[in-house]
Amino acid sequence: MNILEDDTKPEFAKTKAELAVEAEKPALTKEQFTHMAAINGRVRDLKQGGFDLREYLDSVKQEATRVEAELEKAREELVEKTKEMQNCFDEYIYKPFGITGQIAIADSEPHYITVVEPATTE
Repeated sequence: MNILEDDTKPEFAKTKAELAVEAEKPALTKEQFTHMAAINGRVRDLKQGGFDLREYLDSVKQEATRVEAELEKAREELVEKTKEMQNCFDEYIYKPFGITGQIAIADSEPHYITVVEPATTE
């Protein structure tokens, strides 16, 4: 039974024995009961709010895990494409022309190769 529920009978329905027992029972004033009921309501609201926040946090963690997986996939593709670009550079520029360093390639045909900064030799 909830301590905040009022389970008393109306005065006219009580026997003298029930009234005598009730007189000996500890009781709250209306103000005390109302104050406790308000606090109890707020406790329930906070618990529900905490539950809602926990659910939200769990969904955010799942989304973060999904985003991290996508990021890892993008990193792997970046490594793969960087290697592929290096292979293209070697095959199309370095081997046939012996060009190294930072280069620029014209966007229009003929696609001339210009050395922007020669490679340093150490």
